[in-house]
Amino acid sequence: MEYITLNYDSRGRDGGVGATARHQQWGDETVWGKEQRAWFDISTTPAQLLLRNVLGRDEGNYRCKVHFKGSPSWSQRITLNVRDPPGFPRIQDESGRRLEGPIGPYEDGSTVRMMCLSSGEPPPGLVWGGLGSTLGGGSAVERDGNIAKTWLNVVASRTTADSIITCSTVNASVSTGIMNTVSITLRVNLPPLRVMLESPGDWVSGGQQTSFGCRVSGASPEPVIQWWLAGRQLTSHLPTVTTLAGNVSESTLKLTPEPGDHGVPLVCKAFSPNLPGTVMHQQITLAVHFVPVATLSIAGGGGGGVREGGSVTFTCHVKANPRVYNVTWFHNGRPLRRLDWGAQVSNTTLRLLNVTADMRGLYTCVASNVEGDGQSNAVNLNVECKYR
Repeated sequence: MEYITLNYDSRGRDGGVGATARHQQWGDETVWGKEQRAWFDISTTPAQLLLRNVLGRDEGNYRCKVHFKGSPSWSQRITLNVRDPPGFPRIQDESGRRLEGPIGPYEDGSTVRMMCLSSGEPPPGLVWGGLGSTLGGGSAVERDGNIAKTWLNVVASRTTADSIITCSTVNASVSTGIMNTVSITLRVNLPPLRVMLESPGDWVSGGQQTSFGCRVSGASPEPVIQWWLAGRQLTSHLPTVTTLAGNVSESTLKLTPEPGDHGVPLVCKAFSPNLPGTVMHQQITLAVHFVPVATLSIAGGGGGGVREGGSVTFTCHVKANPRVYNVTWFHNGRPLRRLDWGAQVSNTTLRLLNVTADMRGLYTCVASNVEGDGQSNAVNLNVECKYR
């Protein structure tokens, strides 16, 4: 028996009784269909749970539970039995529980023993189909009064997972032979066989949203897929998960890498929800290309001050990926040339000798790579007169 949850909240938005009530419903579409055959009807007194187009699989225990604001909760159970018309087959397990639609999941390697029976006068013939026919058709049909029955043993495995098994009543006097058919789908708990993490390329650009894909195959039921970055789970991101054919699920993560993410592992983990100990994962090391981050410092300037005739050295500290191909120096917003004041310029250092008053002002550096130009902070050089 699958589960359906129906909630009815009689409280209003302000929490008071008698205001507009909220009615919410959810049910497994594989059992109740997209049209949701089960519905909680509050138009009658007392309210009723309605089941439309009752199927054999609807048989089972139902529970109504009511929560009160100032009293203990109340609940009551009721069992629904669905009678099959004469000549209609029924599949059940050894305990007599009806099997119909998706059944399980069962553990890999376990044996599922099931019986198909039908009544009629005279008793109809029974035949296994689908996976049942490939397993030899089960036991011979036995007849007890007006009841016919036959047994079938199925080993739950990766080979038999998601297989359809049918049981049909047959009558030689009918032209088609087949009268009525009931089917089940065997579910098996299976760990993933393969996890494949797909990157959009050899590197990604920092600050730009990028999509990563993770394809998981072989897990049943649908696997839990998690994303981890630098050892922490990405719980604030909401990956989309798509179920494909052949026990394949695909998760898509939209991530905006930062410069600090360069060189850290991005991991996709997957496991069956019923087998949390069988985790598989794959990881890639992020290569993040980003605009250079430049920081300017001064040495020999006494905290930004130097006397005329002295010397001072600026250093442009650069963090970049890929490497910078050029560093440009600026004085008061104007590019500084090597010929200006006889400045000694290397890739990341600027040395000024015989400092004069003309050299005072704001200095910056700009580092460039293929991702763009990164400008540093500004450092003020204060030049003190030699004679005061």
